[in-house]
Parts: sequence; C-alpha cells; structure tokens
Amino acid sequence: MGNGRYENGYEAMQELLQRRPDLTAVFVFNDLMALGAMNALHAQGIRVPEDISIIGYDNIFYASTFEPALTTIAQPIAAIGQECIARLLERIQHPDKQPVHTSLPVELIERSSCRRLPVVTHSRAVSRSF
Repeated sequence: MGNGRYENGYEAMQELLQRRPDLTAVFVFNDLMALGAMNALHAQGIRVPEDISIIGYDNIFYASTFEPALTTIAQPIAAIGQECIARLLERIQHPDKQPVHTSLPVELIERSSCRRLPVVTHSRAVSRSF
C-alpha cells in the first residue's frame, strides 16, 4: 500500500492499526514511509519501540535524525549504479546475451526504533516408562 511517500506511510499505518491492533513490529517499504508510520503511531499514543518496533529500507539521512532513530536496511547505492551501467553496456555490446541476475549485499543498520524481545525457552518434562 502506498507509493513510497511519507504521507502514505502515515495513512497505511493508520489502516494497519485498524486491521491489526495487536501488532508488535512492522517492516516498511522504505524509510520515508517508515517515518510517516512512526508519526502515525506517535499521534495515537503508541510508543516506538516499546509498543511497536519499526524497520525501514534505504538508510536515508533522516533515518538517523528522527527520534527514535530508525532501524533500516542500507543498500549499496553506488554498487547498484555501477552494476546497472556495466549490465547496460554489456547488453549494448552483446544484444543477444541473456540477462544476468546479480545480488548485492545489504546491511542492517540497528538503531533505536526496534527492541529486542526476550528469548523464550521451553523446557519439556520427559516421562518414560521402563
């Protein structure tokens, strides 16, 4: 839902809360929408990360300046651009060559919009008959 803009994150979070008031975490399409979602939560008195954890995608500048700072996934923008140019030149020089799938690493930037949940361990009693 949304077009990647701040306002759409705000609106989408409002709708999501109506559908799922029991949410504990949300992974948002991009950082701008995540910041909008965080403000929608704040407007309803819902605390980030105490009540709901939020994570975005892009690692834009504002992600680190917001309060709480947004946990996000950073993608290698320069490497993506270089890879695109290399693939485009390759296709121009060899138009019959099959497209190539390329994966580039991303990085989790942990900030304060997510909280760690306690690890729950289950112990089972084992009964045996002899």
